[in-house]
Amino acid sequence: MRFLKQVNRRPICARNVVNVDEIEKEIQEFVKKVKDDGEVLEKVDTAKKIEQWLTSTFRKYLINQHDELQPVRTIPADAPDWMKKAKEEGKELDRVMLGSKLKNQIGHLLDWMFAEGVPNRLSVPDALKHADEWTIRKEPKVLKTDDGEEIALTGKDGPRDVELQMKLSDGHYVVLFTSEKGVFREGEQMDNCMKKDRAGKDYWKKAQAGKIHLMSIRQADGKSIGSFEIAADGEILQMKGYNNAPMAAEFHKYLIEFLRKSGAVD
Repeated sequence: MRFLKQVNRRPICARNVVNVDEIEKEIQEFVKKVKDDGEVLEKVDTAKKIEQWLTSTFRKYLINQHDELQPVRTIPADAPDWMKKAKEEGKELDRVMLGSKLKNQIGHLLDWMFAEGVPNRLSVPDALKHADEWTIRKEPKVLKTDDGEEIALTGKDGPRDVELQMKLSDGHYVVLFTSEKGVFREGEQMDNCMKKDRAGKDYWKKAQAGKIHLMSIRQADGKSIGSFEIAADGEILQMKGYNNAPMAAEFHKYLIEFLRKSGAVD
């Protein structure tokens, strides 16, 4: 395991991050890609602005704010002095995770910045939000089922966030969530436990592992009227309306239609 060469002083950061050197290397790899893409796309000036954003704003974000962390319990004998001192004082030491999810996010941001430019003083969370909105705008807003049925997608979700599972009467339909952001949006819209600051991340991890399926019944305008947690074997674990209350009586006919079509009831 490699550690920082600066053994006598701590890196300038708000958290005790042990892998700043790995972060620097990761950023430089993307800087190289940006330079290459800038020449190919004939957008050298844009590439320079992106490079500045990566080496300043994005670097600070990874070190001080990125929430994908792994606690460090032990350190080697040749660890930097600041790290040893932090360990002796009982302070938390963290490793910033630099996995495929982060790389995909950066790639997504670069696509957006080359297409739309680099706004001044844009934070990373705001940049990700703008990049997502840009992707949704440019993607076709149509969902299709395996049997060829299709429906125009409304609301904030994009084709990467949900899959059409079933069409219901009066323009209503059922979607399966296929992205973490889709789950979080449902939580916000329905004010339930699928929110990011509640149990949304735990629900999505279970869904990714294939343990559960997360679904929603939508009106024709894209507004959710009910959230569902379904086990891998098809058992319906939860059916909730707004704020985790039972679904409103006016929507019961769509709930029954969904249950019948899915084979949950006769």
